[in-house]
Amino acid sequence: MSQAPARHRHDSDLLQIIPVTSQSVIEIDCGSGALAHEFKKLNPACDYFGVDADPAAVALARMQCDGVEVLDLDSAGERFYEQHRSRECWVLGNALARSSDPWGILAKIGDVLPENGSIVVSIPNAQHWSIQARLAIGDLRYERGFLDRKQLRWFTRTTMLELFEKAGFQMTDGWPKIGDEPFGEPFLRQVGEMAKLAGSDPDTAVDDAKPRRYVVRITAKPGRHRQVPRAEHPVQLHGNGLLDEAAFRAEDLRVPKDDYCWAFPVCAFDHSLGGNDRAVFEVVKNDPRIRKIILTRSKAVPVDGVNVEILPLASRAAQDALMRARYIFVKHAPRLNVPFPLDTKLHRFINLWHGIPLKRVGYASIDTASHRDHLETEHAYNHAIIASSKMDRLAMTASFYPLSFHDIWVTGLPRNDHIVREETRLPRDFQAQLAQLRKVLDGRRLVLFAPTFRNAQAQGYYPFSDAERQALADCLNAHGAVLGIREHMADNAHSYSQKFCVWGMPTVSLDRGGYPEIELLYREAAALITDYSSCFIDFMLTGRPAISFAYDHERYATSERGLFYNLDEVFPGPVCTDFKSLLTSLDNVLREDRREPDEIYRLKRKMFFEYLDDQSGARVVERVKQEIGG
Repeated sequence: MSQAPARHRHDSDLLQIIPVTSQSVIEIDCGSGALAHEFKKLNPACDYFGVDADPAAVALARMQCDGVEVLDLDSAGERFYEQHRSRECWVLGNALARSSDPWGILAKIGDVLPENGSIVVSIPNAQHWSIQARLAIGDLRYERGFLDRKQLRWFTRTTMLELFEKAGFQMTDGWPKIGDEPFGEPFLRQVGEMAKLAGSDPDTAVDDAKPRRYVVRITAKPGRHRQVPRAEHPVQLHGNGLLDEAAFRAEDLRVPKDDYCWAFPVCAFDHSLGGNDRAVFEVVKNDPRIRKIILTRSKAVPVDGVNVEILPLASRAAQDALMRARYIFVKHAPRLNVPFPLDTKLHRFINLWHGIPLKRVGYASIDTASHRDHLETEHAYNHAIIASSKMDRLAMTASFYPLSFHDIWVTGLPRNDHIVREETRLPRDFQAQLAQLRKVLDGRRLVLFAPTFRNAQAQGYYPFSDAERQALADCLNAHGAVLGIREHMADNAHSYSQKFCVWGMPTVSLDRGGYPEIELLYREAAALITDYSSCFIDFMLTGRPAISFAYDHERYATSERGLFYNLDEVFPGPVCTDFKSLLTSLDNVLREDRREPDEIYRLKRKMFFEYLDDQSGARVVERVKQEIGG
């Protein structure tokens, strides 16, 4: 399946950094309107305007945007800016890099930007090591991709900040985008050496040579001259009446907090209520004392219970409920799941996370070294993080600095309750998923294939040859088994599904659309194949065999994110570094059909699990109630 052209795909980083409360957005170089389409899922009431110099693109964008215009930003006059004076967010994407006068454009936008407004940009990094390498050999050529033919201006981190400063703006959010480029290490060492020769800090030079681009949100510096009068009272936005950030903060200080009002925002990535947050909700759903607020995005959430409210996240009702809620349960960064400026002294974010990490995450990850200040700010929003065991507690403490050891609660992971609990006690929709899965399997044994996410996406996954694919099919057929493909939720390439889910292959797609709860797949799987995904840890609760296909183990363990543990010491089955050993191990596993773990398996499982029961969700709830005192 061919990939869609870039102008027909949305930039997920820009989507993440646009304030979800924005009720009036203008996007420059909007292409076919893919970003507008995705943002309107989050905030349907937003008035989204698209601008592009390509009439064909604008014709497509008209179906996604509330208004469109064919225009080259360099030729825009005063009338254009006046027309969009009230826009709260300008999404420029790569437009500044493609403009002949980015300084002038920022100044013009600044003159019409309202007090609560912001600008979102994506700035390619001229200091990237690959550009420096090309300059060294005289091979700097404009082409598709990094060196875009349309690009007129280049910036480094330093000159980007100078651009914002000169135009009267300051950076309020953002991050560097660093690709999975292990082959860049020798070049980066030379960058450091050049910096030494130039009398500069080599570590800073190396860090600045890693990002391919910077994704940034900027706002006006205090005191910047504006033609827009300052509001005398907190401003309510038009449309569905959302409060802007300043008004929200003021209202949050005024509204009394309710210890028994608990909010459950859905996942910011797949828009579902699942995993640990769903399991905690199930514990309290029929408790009449607790007001449960589920905050949705683009999907309906099929749950029941007593004293339960389901509200769209991008609504004034949701803002009011959040301001009253003392406890908010999230599975990612708090500001990612709840994009409103809640006061952390008044609210308590309980981060349920989404697994037991094998790979280093957060502050401990190798690839976050250049933006740990940003991580510290994000992590400080959390009141507590949960962990599965004493050892897992140490890993989470390292990952979520500046939180301390005492902020990590060893409760077990609530979602694992659904692996070991009797089927008749599972939620009705979970039982329906199991019934559907069994119907698809039709008596065949399930081998669950659940690889981890890689920064390089398609380029980082194993390229199975046709002969290898056929050998795998023969092995599965010989044992009456089927390969269930479960790709990572952040994977957009879907390389394995495209490779295996074709006619004649004994495979099924186990995507989140049909099977949102992976715990239910663990219950049915006879065996698991993964690489470095921590799903093998959860799978150990079943006692069934697992295989690691670690074809790039050395590179992955040292250059992408790093691992908390030596894979050979903690993985409960064979660690295969090539396809031949993978095939042999799978044949052995299916031939033996082992259902009970041996002593080594049990010892490795004990490292990760303080509890083997189905009461982890109840322990989280009890810990919160202990804080409340009731």
